[in-house]
Amino acid sequence: RGGTFPGDPDRGMGLLRQLKAKKRKFSFYVPSRVNTVDYELLKAMKDAGCWAILFGAESGVQKNLNTMKKGIKLEQTRAAVKAATKAGLKVYTPFIIGIPGGAYEEATQTIHFAIERHPHHPNCPPMPPSAAPPCPPCRRRVAGAAAWLSWTIRGPPETTHDFPTQA
Repeated sequence: RGGTFPGDPDRGMGLLRQLKAKKRKFSFYVPSRVNTVDYELLKAMKDAGCWAILFGAESGVQKNLNTMKKGIKLEQTRAAVKAATKAGLKVYTPFIIGIPGGAYEEATQTIHFAIERHPHHPNCPPMPPSAAPPCPPCRRRVAGAAAWLSWTIRGPPETTHDFPTQA
């Protein structure tokens, strides 16, 4: 779904088994969804050379996840981060601050949720103006929070500079 690994879990496990069997010497990281992984898959990823995983957590408030139609539950994020950490993977979790219709308290809840998960790299940028809804008052509120090119410390998330090479 959406260019994330494993897509089809059976096919993903087959690929990971082949990578491990061929004993290739390379490492990789993958984006994934919290509702498509379990410990067995994450451990197989680690064994095949995966060193990091990105889960698009987006929010620490279920209402906001529902508004964004993420199709995930907060508990799935908790479980996926815990399982990935147990499997030995570094965990990256982007969250969005300033979801249109969201309140200040919800942004605070999201930050606390991000910290509580203990990922290796939580990222909490404000929502970029281009992602704002067509509603002009919402767009002004979101756009006023930050200029387009400075909405994270290092630039837009999910670019290669957000993922350092393995140390």
